[in-house]
Amino acid sequence: MTLVMMFVQTGSDNGEDLIRTEETSLSLEDLEPETTYTVSVVAASTQQSIDTRSGERRENFTTTAVVISLSQIGSTSVLVIGTQTAFTLTYTPNDGDFQSGSNAEADQTLLSSLTPSQGYEVSIQNGSMTIDRINFFTTPGAPENVSLSLGSDNISSIVVQYQPPEGNFDGFRIEYSGSGVGADGNQPSPIIEAISSTETVIDGLSPGVEYTVNIQTFVDVDDGNVFSLATSQSITTESGPVASFYVRSKTNTSIIIKFASFVSVGNHRAFARADGETSRSGVQTGQQFEFTGLTPGNVYDITLLGEGSSELSMQMVQTYPDPPASLTLMALETSLTIVASWQAGAGKKT
Repeated sequence: MTLVMMFVQTGSDNGEDLIRTEETSLSLEDLEPETTYTVSVVAASTQQSIDTRSGERRENFTTTAVVISLSQIGSTSVLVIGTQTAFTLTYTPNDGDFQSGSNAEADQTLLSSLTPSQGYEVSIQNGSMTIDRINFFTTPGAPENVSLSLGSDNISSIVVQYQPPEGNFDGFRIEYSGSGVGADGNQPSPIIEAISSTETVIDGLSPGVEYTVNIQTFVDVDDGNVFSLATSQSITTESGPVASFYVRSKTNTSIIIKFASFVSVGNHRAFARADGETSRSGVQTGQQFEFTGLTPGNVYDITLLGEGSSELSMQMVQTYPDPPASLTLMALETSLTIVASWQAGAGKKT
């Protein structure tokens, strides 16, 4: 007795494929992905050239989708995962080493010598059927000649210098973090710089702290950004005198001071005093004190006290005066003259 297997693609006009075998299992290969097939198995007997069939079993099954994905997307290459030698791979623009329209390689296919910051479309075909189509951007080139140095105020600022890479990109992205203090400078991290930028100053940092800076380029795409590989470097701000503090920021009504990280944080107090005003205590957060509710344009003696109320350091700091309250302009009819008038804001000014 011979088993006859008939299988046909459901909904196809290609007819049946007949396979005769005396085995009880058979592999069907090179089928189309995501396609429903009908398989029928019958017992057949041939006597005196007469073919008799009986005992039919019929089942439907659907092949799974071919999963194509991308890996290791770089500035000049990408790895296409899930390819087979029976597949044809095309990509546009076809400017790499791989010949577009050629058969793919088994398991994965490398596309190399691509253009940085370029949008590509990869298409995978099995015969006349398109299995998958994927769009991606190569990453831009990484920043070049990156260096870190201490700023003019070497206890609280660092300077990041860099040069643009070859190829297109839309800007620089700079992240920084200090050991144990995080991104505690005046500039929120990450910092975004224009493509014309070659230097970034980060100030308001803590003395005696190691900071790590990561810098990348990026391109803007429809669904976000594509970033280059990051270049990472570290630098430590100067410690300065043990008793030192500096003014991190000030406004017309507030002053924030910051002191060295290696000084014991829990045993410190700070006060602001000015003529004709009561002494104000600073509110401590980590290694800094903040004074609020100050008088615009006034000069304050800021005193930092250590353990046992010993004076560690004192500086005179002036708040900013208030801006003018109003400004009016009036043109004189008799001459080419404009008279500007304004009302002074609060606070001392010269």
